[in-house]
Amino acid sequence: MSISQLRQAIRELKSDGGKHRREVDTLKKRLKKKIDLQQKLGELKAGQSGLKVGQSQLKAGQNFLSSSQTELKAIQRTLSSGQADLKAGQTDLKAGQDHLNQEQKRWFWQKNSAQKPGHLQ
Repeated sequence: MSISQLRQAIRELKSDGGKHRREVDTLKKRLKKKIDLQQKLGELKAGQSGLKVGQSQLKAGQNFLSSSQTELKAIQRTLSSGQADLKAGQTDLKAGQDHLNQEQKRWFWQKNSAQKPGHLQ
């Protein structure tokens, strides 16, 4: 029986002046159980809906995390490449400084040699 049918049956039995008190009590219990079950069903449906929303949000979060990890890997590759370029640049700079130092020593030696007495120019 539906809730409305149970209510109708209770009204009809009550109108008999209390002759069907046990039946009315039984129907009231069934009505209460039916209402409670419908409320719980509504709560379950709301819970399922909330769960679906949560699952969608979780999926979106996982996708964002995956995308972020991919971006992080790309950044790490770029950083690694930049570090390699920096190291190569530092090596080139050191070589240039060493060459400059050698040229300064050679120039200084030539200048000093040219100024010594008896040196042919």
